[in-house]
Amino acid sequence: MGINLWFVVRFDVTNTKRLIEDMSIEERKRFNFDIESINWEHYIKSVHIPGVRKHLLRQPPASKL
Repeated sequence: MGINLWFVVRFDVTNTKRLIEDMSIEERKRFNFDIESINWEHYIKSVHIPGVRKHLLRQPPASKL
């Protein structure tokens, strides 16, 4: 029997935005880091959680969430 855990996560990106604002235009082009363009739902479900399961919990690959 599996356990379904639903939770809400809130990330504070204030410092990251401040860092980007302090970068020169050349640095912004060079590093090309736009946190607004990240698909967080995809990242958490398809990258982060499977990585935690595989590398930290040593579980076999599981079906998609």
